[in-house]
Amino acid sequence: MMSGVLCTALTAMAPNRSEESWLAGSSVIAHLLERIPNDIDIHHLQQDAFEHAIEQDTNVLTRLGFVATESNVSFSELERTFVHALGTVKIDWVIEPERPKPLIFDPTIGVRANYAAVVARKIEMYKHGRLAKHREDLLCLLRSKASMETELDIACFRSQLAALELRAPTMRRN
Repeated sequence: MMSGVLCTALTAMAPNRSEESWLAGSSVIAHLLERIPNDIDIHHLQQDAFEHAIEQDTNVLTRLGFVATESNVSFSELERTFVHALGTVKIDWVIEPERPKPLIFDPTIGVRANYAAVVARKIEMYKHGRLAKHREDLLCLLRSKASMETELDIACFRSQLAALELRAPTMRRN
């Protein structure tokens, strides 16, 4: 699911996405999830692209009435919270060691990671943290597999989930 504030932010920032600054994470698959992601991950290979994206995205959101209220900075990451009448959204700009291939041009949200890359990362996060949100996201994606089959090997995805002992609940007959 996608909230109004998430949709507004993604659509507004779409022209800023490129091979040097692509959308990643749960916001790529938000339309397939049962929960509403509250953050937007934007990945980069280079420091200059990272800095340029922060400036461009902040300017776009500010012009739309978003107000930056909080920032957390680390060596290769900046997370900034933006508040708007529609709600709150966090943007997480990150420098990554490699670019997923292929990147996909999405006419609504701009250049994004492919589903296979997003799912692989979600599986890794689940392996390391076993968080319920990642489990539920993976099971939801399994139910939405037809929407991803052009970018994801569904048989491989199923086997990866089986290895993690994740299976979609089945209906029992009494």
